[in-house]
Amino acid sequence: MATKRPVQSRRGSLAAAVIGLVAVACASGTFDTRAPDHPPIRSQPQPEGSLATLQGVVRDSGGRKLAGALIVIQCACLVGAREMHTNPDGIFRFSSLPPGTYTIQALIGLADITRIVPVAADSKVRSDLRVEPERAYYRT
Repeated sequence: MATKRPVQSRRGSLAAAVIGLVAVACASGTFDTRAPDHPPIRSQPQPEGSLATLQGVVRDSGGRKLAGALIVIQCACLVGAREMHTNPDGIFRFSSLPPGTYTIQALIGLADITRIVPVAADSKVRSDLRVEPERAYYRT
């Protein structure tokens, strides 16, 4: 009479077999998900001295500095978005940025404000934002 292996043991064997098959498929390039006509995305190294800084202060409609506002920047020149929260003085600062046209988004309370800002190589750009935390999305 054949002895039955416990269910736990069979699951472990199955998991090991699946992991082995995936490892072989990955090593052989079977799971290469890039389209054949698209090279992999890589960030381009910037020459020394060409990087920029984007900074500003977030204030409410009364001129008070807003701490804790979420600031998100996006640019085709970046791989993904960058984000940070304003400090206790309402200040945000992104450094070592490649030149390009950036979208700055500030989120606090119900407010969602967006601004487009060009950033040149080797520059310091200041873009202060005025938001109304009780007001919904608007674009400046």
